[in-house]
Amino acid sequence: MADLYGTNVWEGNGSINWTRVAASTNGDFTMIRAGYDSKVSNSGVTDAEFLNYTAGAAAAGIPFGLWWFCYARNAAMATGAANYAADLILNNNINPTYPVYYDFEDATTISWNNYGVTPTTALVHEVLTAWCNTIAARGLTPGIYFNWGTYSAWDFQTLFANNPSWSHWIAQWGNRPTWETWEVWQYMGGNYGHIRVDGIPTEVDVDIIDDGYVPPTPPGPNPRPTISSMPIWFIKPPRPI
Repeated sequence: MADLYGTNVWEGNGSINWTRVAASTNGDFTMIRAGYDSKVSNSGVTDAEFLNYTAGAAAAGIPFGLWWFCYARNAAMATGAANYAADLILNNNINPTYPVYYDFEDATTISWNNYGVTPTTALVHEVLTAWCNTIAARGLTPGIYFNWGTYSAWDFQTLFANNPSWSHWIAQWGNRPTWETWEVWQYMGGNYGHIRVDGIPTEVDVDIIDDGYVPPTPPGPNPRPTISSMPIWFIKPPRPI
């Protein structure tokens, strides 16, 4: 097996020619933003290109996962947003090959501060757990997108130890991450490496799926059949990219 090379996209990437993407060096898979949490209610906002991107990727034969940005400031908001996301995915008969990742970054806690909420490790764990557990209860596989800063600041090591079934998507530029297990690695972003992929009109983030990762069977009441029930957790030694 060999590592898979892909992209992660959102509405800011514009109109994508998925056939050309599939033929590119980063055409093995893609991660598509489904949307983000509402900042004012227990709901969400759909990415304007979500349905176009998922349909286009599927038609071009590109397997995909999904991601959702975290703004929820408490468990109730996270639960409501996760149900909104699950409804969006399931009601539109979207069938991701890879998990649905909750994107937690500095912009998350900056938003919390703007609404007068002081981030704490306990609150971060509460929000992420509520979202992931809700996604799992709806029959989808949850994961977390993170970088070293959020991992270390909010004790993700403990969070992941308590939730070993969650998938890990690490953002780290350049060197292959060895400080945590992972299935997806965002190895370069448009703002950092000016990455262009054929078929995408803008700079785009690019990713690797570890060659030992097998997509898991979703844990919900009516899981869709896949080739394995659990991911394989291991890291290979670094190799040039």
